[in-house]
Amino acid sequence: MKCNDIQDLILTDYHDGHASEDIRKQVKSHLKQCAVCREFAADFQRYAVEPLAEHKLPQAEPPESLWNSIRDRIEQENKQQTPTGLLGRLAFITHIPRPAYTAIASAIAASLVFFMMTSSPEYSKEAGDYISEQTSYLFSDNGVQQSESETEADDEFDSVIEVFFM
Repeated sequence: MKCNDIQDLILTDYHDGHASEDIRKQVKSHLKQCAVCREFAADFQRYAVEPLAEHKLPQAEPPESLWNSIRDRIEQENKQQTPTGLLGRLAFITHIPRPAYTAIASAIAASLVFFMMTSSPEYSKEAGDYISEQTSYLFSDNGVQQSESETEADDEFDSVIEVFFM
């Protein structure tokens, strides 16, 4: 343990007798090796423990009714803070940090794009056919020579608009 931990224990559980046997052994072992913590423990004993020990104050136990009222109040506050219904089931969402929201949204968007691109090959074929059709149309208007495959595509125009413009 570090000196800060030992000093915290000296101020709290070690002198009160609430520390476990293992903790007490660790504190004693540290005090044997560390002069700074030994001096801290001696000062604490001299200025805080001994003056109060002279007065032999009885240990006060709070009445059971106090503990019951504290427990009831905690339960009441928990009931007021816990949303019910759908909001209660979704309450965990409010505890997610903002960067996590961004990461989740990005992952969902990327998944949707990937799914849309890979799930329907006929769409990509239709898009490819449309693009080649449009480029052949643009090249034909500009007097650019078309290849045989592009010329054959011109014969396949079926809509009224395509016939009108061709």
